[in-house]
Amino acid sequence: MNKRILLALYKIVHAAKDNLDFSSFHSVKEWVKNNVNDVYSDDEDENNDSHDEMADNRINAYIRKYNSIIKKPFITIYRVVVLEDVSQINFKDIGMHWSFEIEGAGDYGLNRPRTKKDKNYILTGTVNPKDIAWEYGLTSFMYYGEDQWECAIEPKSKIKITDIEGLTEKEKSKIKFPIIATVGNR
Repeated sequence: MNKRILLALYKIVHAAKDNLDFSSFHSVKEWVKNNVNDVYSDDEDENNDSHDEMADNRINAYIRKYNSIIKKPFITIYRVVVLEDVSQINFKDIGMHWSFEIEGAGDYGLNRPRTKKDKNYILTGTVNPKDIAWEYGLTSFMYYGEDQWECAIEPKSKIKITDIEGLTEKEKSKIKFPIIATVGNR
């Protein structure tokens, strides 16, 4: 992830919550212009029209996603973790970066060197839509679009893990679902 995107996401994580109004395209667009760097162009030339149109399309897609799930009691989300063994999953700090779509869940980098024993596990969980960090997710979506459909979860939120894909039969015999996990602090 480049430095510009990391700075934008850091800014959103540490900003005061302003309860962005996702019912208004214009409200969301103004928020994006004020909080997400380099998404809309300041120049008036015709080459920037397609760039601005792409940003408008992403805002509309994110608003549609928000409206399709915000009133549900829970939604299903996905996350890939890379571990040598499933017993290394920290259910007290399950992580904030999830995806609305299974296709968007991926191994986007480790904070340690890879080993030959590493294996991808796909976590499936459910979460209350009110526990989603919508502004953070919107910021990420403005940069990456529908490739990831990132679903960032607020700190200390609960996620019910309902499945882990990639388990061996031996690992399956040791796990009882659902597992209640907690997102740690950022």
